[in-house]
Amino acid sequence: SALWIPASALVQRGELRAVYILDDKNLPRLRQVRIGSREGEQLEVLSGLGEGERLVLSPAAALASMEATNE
Repeated sequence: SALWIPASALVQRGELRAVYILDDKNLPRLRQVRIGSREGEQLEVLSGLGEGERLVLSPAAALASMEATNE
């Protein structure tokens, strides 16, 4: 079965399409993904994301928390 994510979770930089996932220390990590179909605000993930991985739904919040941690 396909994995679907909210379009708001996708990070696009040029040709790069990625999402942030939380690692075992609850730190956001950027992960490249391959996107398939779009249905409304949902995107199909063809590769790069596994079932049960913890997806960051708001990439802007992930970046803000990383910057706060690095200060």
